[in-house]
Amino acid sequence: MKFPKTYTRWKNVPSGLKIKKQWNEEGFNVIPEAEGVAFFKGQHGMYKMYDKNGVVPKMAKKERPAVLLEPTPENIGKCLYIVNKAAKRHRDAAQKRYKDKLHGFARGHKRQKNEYYRMKTAAIKRAATLGMAVLAGYHSITKETGKKWDYDLKSREWFDTGEVMVNKKYFALYEIAGYRFHQPIDEVPDEIADNEIIDLGEWLGLAVKHSGKVRIKDAMETLKGFVQAGRND
Repeated sequence: MKFPKTYTRWKNVPSGLKIKKQWNEEGFNVIPEAEGVAFFKGQHGMYKMYDKNGVVPKMAKKERPAVLLEPTPENIGKCLYIVNKAAKRHRDAAQKRYKDKLHGFARGHKRQKNEYYRMKTAAIKRAATLGMAVLAGYHSITKETGKKWDYDLKSREWFDTGEVMVNKKYFALYEIAGYRFHQPIDEVPDEIADNEIIDLGEWLGLAVKHSGKVRIKDAMETLKGFVQAGRND
């Protein structure tokens, strides 16, 4: 009896073989009775691999066209919340895919994340210009990045200084109709005293009210229209 081949490196897997999750992300479902034609042994276990004979295209869903919401402060805040949340999901997914060595999928998630964050930045800038977004303060996060080492010229050896290297990032905090968002900044204005900057440790997060049901498609199109209106003014 011939046993299916087991792969341990993605670069050795033929292009036509994929695990179930990969087929799903490409728009295919694995046929229930399909037998795996190979296996992939990864860090988290063994996965069956299927070729094109073991999958069928997913049934296309009837998509409703995007609905543009009226650009009120409440709706803009709501749409920003939806887009920001989607960006964080893709950020986390990209990190997981990179960890699993699924670099192609990781890059796809990264591109989507960047698109959402660019829209968030443009919409907040437009809202601030209109007075819709209010600058509510400044936050920072501080992360330890490792020990600080130095080089001793006499011994020609590196030694631990006993100090810890840290990476500090600053954020402006904006509020729109009760929704609060962080925007990264290079530095805090000189007139802001150090004790006015709230350090959040290593975690950057905000408690926000629930947005209600708004599709990401509707949120993106509403923000696009909102930003474009500013360019046409």
